[in-house]
Amino acid sequence: MNTQREKKKKVVSYWEKNLYKTHGMSEIDMGCDFSEAVDRCWRCGYETSRTEICHIKPKGLLPKNIKEKFDPSNLVLLCNPCHKEAPDIYDSEIMWKWIQSTSYPTHEMYSENRISEEYKKLYGISFFEDLHELFGDATDKWVEHQKSKEYNNIFKQKMEELYENYIGTHSGDFSWSTRAVARRKMLEWQTEYFSRI
Repeated sequence: MNTQREKKKKVVSYWEKNLYKTHGMSEIDMGCDFSEAVDRCWRCGYETSRTEICHIKPKGLLPKNIKEKFDPSNLVLLCNPCHKEAPDIYDSEIMWKWIQSTSYPTHEMYSENRISEEYKKLYGISFFEDLHELFGDATDKWVEHQKSKEYNNIFKQKMEELYENYIGTHSGDFSWSTRAVARRKMLEWQTEYFSRI
């Protein structure tokens, strides 16, 4: 019997050969390269040995004689959060369109975008607009000051305090909205800090 890892490798191998032929896409349209695709989410690029085998066309909508068959052409590899967000539509084009339109070249870029989206939803302004509104013409000085060792030590201490005393997790991870609030709280602290120097 195939192990999960062997199955994942078969899914990667299938799409590496067929993605362009079937959907006119390449790995540049995904959150990872095929060389890393067994251990990275195809949407967000998150590195994990626990990628999940996700059905493109929902298993519940497949004909009974196909449901239990291992068919790489109906599978992608996603991290758990992306698997939960993936479209459950009986149209393979939708899954690939979703991956293509919501992925970024690196997980860091994906994360930054998700935090920024939540920040704007919560505060009605982007982080960088907020930063400029709070610091105005001193924004460049703010950026330059962040390079100092003394400031970074204080900043790190404040971040630790924030995460220990103010912020919780869902299932052991920080949600995107929680990260956005943490960013805002740190910006408020920085505003106070810079008003004193």
